Amino acid sequence: MTTTTSPVLGEPDVVSVDTTATSAALDGPESERLAALSAGTRQFLEVAAVLGAAFSLDEVAAVLSDTPAAVLPYVDEALHAELIECVQGTCRFRGPQVHAAFYGRTPAPLRLALHRQVGTALLEQGGAAAAAATHLTRGARLANRDDLCALDRAAELLCETAPRQAANVALRALELTSQDARATRAARAVEMLVAADRAPEARVLADETLASPGADSASGSRLRAARAALRLAAGEPTAALADAEAVLAQPGAPAEAGDAAGTTRIASLLARGDMPAVERVASNVLGGRHEPCGERTLAAALTALGRVSWDRGEVRAALSLVAAAAERADRAPTAWQEPRFTLAWMCTALGELDTAAHTLDTAEARLRVTSDSLARPLPALLRARLALAGGDLSAAAWHAQRAEVLADELGNGLLLLPALTLLAQIALLTGSVATATSMLSRRDAAAPADAPWDPGQTWVAAQVAEAGVGPVAAYDEMAAALVAELAERPRLLVSEPLAAPWLTRLALAAGHPEGADAVVRTAQRLAVANPGLLSLQVSARHSRGLLERDASALRSAADGHRQAWPAAVAAHDAGVVLCGTGDRSDAEALLDRALSAFSAMQADRMAAEARLGLRNLGVRRGHGTRASRPVSGWESLTDAEVRVARAVSEGLTTSEAARRLFLSPHTVNSHVRHAFRKLAIRSRVELTRIVLAHPEEGV
Repeated sequence: MTTTTSPVLGEPDVVSVDTTATSAALDGPESERLAALSAGTRQFLEVAAVLGAAFSLDEVAAVLSDTPAAVLPYVDEALHAELIECVQGTCRFRGPQVHAAFYGRTPAPLRLALHRQVGTALLEQGGAAAAAATHLTRGARLANRDDLCALDRAAELLCETAPRQAANVALRALELTSQDARATRAARAVEMLVAADRAPEARVLADETLASPGADSASGSRLRAARAALRLAAGEPTAALADAEAVLAQPGAPAEAGDAAGTTRIASLLARGDMPAVERVASNVLGGRHEPCGERTLAAALTALGRVSWDRGEVRAALSLVAAAAERADRAPTAWQEPRFTLAWMCTALGELDTAAHTLDTAEARLRVTSDSLARPLPALLRARLALAGGDLSAAAWHAQRAEVLADELGNGLLLLPALTLLAQIALLTGSVATATSMLSRRDAAAPADAPWDPGQTWVAAQVAEAGVGPVAAYDEMAAALVAELAERPRLLVSEPLAAPWLTRLALAAGHPEGADAVVRTAQRLAVANPGLLSLQVSARHSRGLLERDASALRSAADGHRQAWPAAVAAHDAGVVLCGTGDRSDAEALLDRALSAFSAMQADRMAAEARLGLRNLGVRRGHGTRASRPVSGWESLTDAEVRVARAVSEGLTTSEAARRLFLSPHTVNSHVRHAFRKLAIRSRVELTRIVLAHPEEGV
């Protein structure tokens, strides 16, 4: 069936005409031909008009309860009157006016009945859910059970392939539902709105429905469970917890709603940072001491206990628990609480980057199956962390910005905060303290009033503060709290391989050797408690080398770190220590190694520190080799100019490109002008053509 675009559903449609049109839409000879038609042919064309501007004989015959052969005389007459044309088995009205005339001739009640009949027939045939939905949406009657069930069926069929149309069909069904039966259908509409990336609308609908009479009945539990997940994603864990517990306390709640609520309750407790409650609830779930729960709740409980073990520094136990949760989750697909996301995050922190990438790929594939848009920013956020661990700051910035944009669009405050924190960290590493500060300000403004203290976010804020106001203020105002927490919850040192060395260095610079000693002792305790986990062994060695100014330990850490970024930092630290011992040759080699790594990562701030260390040795290093660079053409562009050109070729404005690349708009414009001059072009359109002709290596 040839289709047009529906102004109602935003998906392929079969009818898009003015329903007030009549035969008066035709004038002159066309009007005379219409008047001369037999009654049978007019009926044939009126039914065909309901099907659309294009139609098949089989479809019209089915609606007329006849055979295709029986309608051939009508086809011949319409062809002879030049009202339709047939090409390769498909018939089409000769122009929109002819189509509108016959569509408008049909009395409205009959026209709506035909839409219902066609929609129902298409559903029964299968494979035409989009067209069926359009007809049913037009023809469905208020509070008619059969019509509403047909709309429900169409929405379900469309949910995976056309989620936006499915959501619109579900909303139409809700409009036609009587007040006493709204809760269940509203829950379905909420879930489909979420799948269609329309979480803010879903939240409004959930709030309005639950505030209406009858919403506290058993049929409203599914809706309340859906709202709990929406509240959690919005960064409101306390409100989400209240909804989840209300569902779990409600007698007769459907098992599916109870399973969803049980999962959200555990996740809400985690988001609040209430680890004692997390451990208690998760242990009760696994011990069968809570209300009946499903596979998703059991998987969430295992993941939560893994997080508890991770916070305590019991890394092997944490990995084992989350891996068990992933196996459990395979029995019931989950969305953004998929355990493999947590497992990928843990593997990234431990430097197991290949395992982390594979695990993340699997989790993202499972996310696509669930059609849950609330989790859409999560893969980008984790890929940003993975790229950062691998030393690719450009890729890390791209993924982190994508996570931030998605989280902002979807109203996902829970994932917006870590995305902004990661962008601040990347901005600092690339040398823009102002941008880093701006990102942290945005994060603070977006954080809910009851947001728990987060050591990871505090660690990044302390790094930015050190760059801005110096080590003393950074330690006293932020880092001291991080050090104080380590004795009972060494989670930061487990999650961030550079946290222990950085805290040690900062404490010493701020005049707090006791703080540095506490960090080193905790790092060594973690290494002893987790034998075989290289990241913890190397981190302990790195921090001890800083405390004791042991160049050998620092050199060993530089060779042992699995992540490119910590390895470069350790090489730099070793070079700085050797400068103080007079071992100029080894110091220069290590600082050169660090400079090379930082430059490759585009970590301008740390590259500048490495150059400063080399200058203290009397060695000067430039900012890159330019001798072999031509004066014009693509190869003449600097790395910075290429990055700007690629951003601009994506259609980004100057401000958007500046934000992505952590540059000022003035710098972006300067790079664009230089690129135009070297490429002998005058427009961004020409620049885009040239960029497309020079794809990035490996793409």
